[in-house]
Formats: sequence, structure tokens, C-alpha cells
Amino acid sequence: MDVILGADIGTTHIKVVTATTSGKTLSVLKRSVTTSQPVAGFHEQSPEEIFRDVIDLCNIALDEAAKTHQVLAISFSTAMHSLLLTDEYGRALTPMLTWADIRSTAQADELKNTVSVEQLYHRTGTPLHPMSPLCKLIWFRENEPALFERAARFVSFKEFLFYHLTGDWLVDYSMASATGLFDSQRLQWDPEALELAGIKAERLAEPVPVTYICTGDKLLLSVNNEPVKLIIGGSDGAMANLGAGAVGKGRAAVTIGTSGALRLLHEGYKPDRKGQLFFYLLDENTWITGGAINNGGLAIEWLSGLFDKPVEDLLKEIESIAPGSDGLLCVPYLQGERFPVWDAKISGSFAGLRAYHTRAHFVRAIVEGICYGLHEVSQALRSNEYVVTELIASGGFTQSAEWVQLLADITGLRVNVPSNPEASAMGAIFTALYALGLRGSWDEAASFILDEKIIHPDESRHGVYADGYARYLALRNVT
Repeated sequence: MDVILGADIGTTHIKVVTATTSGKTLSVLKRSVTTSQPVAGFHEQSPEEIFRDVIDLCNIALDEAAKTHQVLAISFSTAMHSLLLTDEYGRALTPMLTWADIRSTAQADELKNTVSVEQLYHRTGTPLHPMSPLCKLIWFRENEPALFERAARFVSFKEFLFYHLTGDWLVDYSMASATGLFDSQRLQWDPEALELAGIKAERLAEPVPVTYICTGDKLLLSVNNEPVKLIIGGSDGAMANLGAGAVGKGRAAVTIGTSGALRLLHEGYKPDRKGQLFFYLLDENTWITGGAINNGGLAIEWLSGLFDKPVEDLLKEIESIAPGSDGLLCVPYLQGERFPVWDAKISGSFAGLRAYHTRAHFVRAIVEGICYGLHEVSQALRSNEYVVTELIASGGFTQSAEWVQLLADITGLRVNVPSNPEASAMGAIFTALYALGLRGSWDEAASFILDEKIIHPDESRHGVYADGYARYLALRNVT
């Protein structure tokens, strides 16, 4: 039987999934990623450590799969917006800055005052924010000028990985389109963005399709001393849509892990009139449009630390609290926010606090606040004439039935929960199938999902949440 490995390299975990060409999962390997925050606003990881873990997990999966199956390829999904500097030999000169690193807040603010943000957004599809590699590059140029000049390459972990596997500097279109440096319509690095960053295109990687196939030149990933085919794959967001089967009109993917996002896959480029939604590529003609929120699972982790109680136990408590949290309202901007305000300095808040509110009220209020934020994304998509009829869920939040029900009640949409929660890894596997000619279109990803549970909204609760959402918007506007 033929199998494919999908490696999802996220901000908190590395996951390697082995699946058959029909989509049946055979194994899942998982390892945590260590993050360092040496200074407020810094969010760093070791690219060398992550590389070693990726290779180790892939080889464990390869060795096991090769005993009874034919391994066709390994395909990759990686988190967006990371940045590290390397020398001419590909050695890291800096830690890897993740999407959550906001040290370039001042640089982002300055850009908003000095360039045509609207024109930049219309070319790159990336709202201006400290998460953007564009802003991070300017930070390095201004704060570490000697290091900036010494660097031979400015790359994400995807490029770092593929260079050390193949000897070539490559980046897929979906990752490139999330940098703020890439003209997504012309499929090339944007000259004005490069000028703002102070670099030439030669210091970046070569953009290639997500279906790009190559083989490693160092046998780091091999079976019987033969290199395995490598599919470059795409960003974790794009891969999650495919892996969740969120393709076709009206089917939006919603992911809540550390952060959260709601995304649609569609043809044609039509930037948001307000500049709030992102527009990233899947391929030359297919786009991923939606909004990302900073504060998903990390907000619950914050409560977990505050109350010294495991997240799983906290989430069980919300079942005892009525919808609307008895008037307690939360805007969970603990780490600034991306959609819709794109403001790294904005803070969160609770409102409506009374003496009868308990710990469980705080937990439910913060979960409701997360879901209000995602509901706002769906409303923005609709205001831009996109159709959203159902949500396909993935990420850690799907382990909480109450949280999934709450999302359905707030949005008024049915929520489909695929049996395999590793959507980004499964999307990478589907991308490999497409690249190898075993699938004929992205739309076939819908049939790649074998089992799912469908959660329907409760109309009476949806009415309660309509009022709560209005209060949320009012509080968000003064936060």
C-alpha cells in the first residue's frame, strides 16, 4: 500500500502524520517546540533544534512505514510569518522570530505613517502588522545594522529546512505571500516592499508552487539509502483548509490552536475594502482569504496559569454557565490583536463584572470572546460578498464539545468536525497527492475527509449571543 507523510511544523508542536492515498491515517507523531521570550515582545525559537526534531520524527515515521508500505513522498506545512537571518552557508545567525514576535511594533507604526498602506496591501495581500517579516526586517536593519549587513539570507523556517535538505533556497507561494514582501498577482518579490526593507531579491529564496517536487541531496530523509521525494507544500493556514475539506463555495475553515483563524478558499483576487482581511496564495489562481486572531488557546492557557488548573478542567466548567456568562463580557486581546484592528499595542478587558461571577464565568466569557472574534471574521467576509454557509473545524479546541457548540451558537452556522484533527498535516498530504497527479483538483479535498461530526447551532442561544456580540463590538471599540 502506498503512503505519504505530512509534516506540520507549527509554533507549538511538530506533527508528522502517515496516511494512505485514500486519506486513512496510520500514525501520528508529535513533539513540542520550545519558545523563548527573553524580552517583552520577543518570541523566539531555535531553527536548528526544530530542524533536528523534524528530521528525527520524519525518519521514525519513514522507518516504520517502510516496513509494510511504499512511501511516495513527504510534504510540508509550516507556520507563517517567521524570520531568521543566515550566513552564506545557511547557518542561522539569529533565533527564529515567530508570528507572535512584536518587537517591530514601532517600525510597523512608522510604515503606516510614511507609505501608501493601501497600495502595499493591494499588492501583497498582507495587512501591515509587527508579525510581518517586512516589519521585522526593518527592525533588524535599524537595531542590528552589522548583523543585517552580514546576513546572506532572510528566510522563514520553510526555506531553512529546504536549503538543508536540498542545497537550494526555495519558498512556496503560500508562504511567500504572507511575508508582506511578495506581489501575489505577479508571483514575484515586490520591488517597493524590498526597498522599504532595504534588501535585494537575491537575499530571499526562489518562489515556487506548493506542488514543487524535489529530492534531498544529503540523504537526511531516505528509505534504503534512496532519497524520498519532497513536496514543498504550503503554509499551515492554506494546508488546514485542504486538510479539513474546507473547499467549495461557502465552506470556511476555522482553526483554534494557540491563535485562531477563519479562512475561505476561492478563485480570483479581490482585496478587502477596509484592509482587514488577509489574501494569501494557495496556487497561481487560488487564494486563501480570511482573518487571524492572536488570542485563541493562549488566552485559555493564561487562565490556566492564573487559576493553577489544567485547561481541560477549566473547559469542563463552562458547561455549568449559561450562554452570555451572566453578563460577564471579555475582549481577549492579551497579546494585542490582528484582525480586525491590526494593533500590537491594544489590550484586552473584561466588562460587566459582578460579585456572583465565578472562575467558570471567566472561562466561559473568554471562550465566548474568542468566538466573537471569529464571528467578526465571518461577517467581514460576507460584507465583501463572500458566501459563508458552514465551518469546518480543526485545532485543539475541537476536543471540547462545549466550545464547538458555542462557536456554532455564536456564528449561527453548522460546524463540521473531521475525525482527524491534524488538518494542516493532512492538507500537506493532499497537496502531495495533487503534485503527484493522484488528484485532479483542490476541490477533491472535500472527499479526502473520511468521517466528521456535524454540530448545529441552537437558535435560542444564537439569539442571546446576537445581543452579546453587539456588546462585544461596543467594548472592543473602546478597548
